[in-house]
Amino acid sequence: MDPFTSYELPPTSASQTTPSTNTLSSWSCCRGAMSDSRISHLAVLACLTDAWFLNSIPRMNPTAMGQHGEHVVFMATLNNTVWFHDPNVRLDTWLFMERGTSWAVSDRCLMEQKIWNQDGKLVATCVQEGALRLKKDQHKNSVGEQNSTGSKL
Repeated sequence: MDPFTSYELPPTSASQTTPSTNTLSSWSCCRGAMSDSRISHLAVLACLTDAWFLNSIPRMNPTAMGQHGEHVVFMATLNNTVWFHDPNVRLDTWLFMERGTSWAVSDRCLMEQKIWNQDGKLVATCVQEGALRLKKDQHKNSVGEQNSTGSKL
């Protein structure tokens, strides 16, 4: 069972085929109380940002990757950076997250994420570069022309 409750909001984009304009938003909260250790909350948040990013990649372009990521063979993090703006952030309170991508090409993508607490205070900013491989047939169909941001996802 997932230790977090999450509510995904519909992507905000005029078109599902231009992933560089998609923004994914969600609310998440730990299901139970966590310890009062600040280090525990920061460490768990750092680990979760990696998982949240990777799980967002297929949702950025369901046309190429399948509605549920079924065209993705594998995904991996190349690097993940987290800037903590509030060392007192708690994961057992609601957090609002916005994720998007500004660049994707040659089976690599760059994701950006901002996380706010329930009071609207920015608590973390994250950037992650990921690698992914699509099934061969789908890869041929998804390459196409690059858009203005270089996105092929």
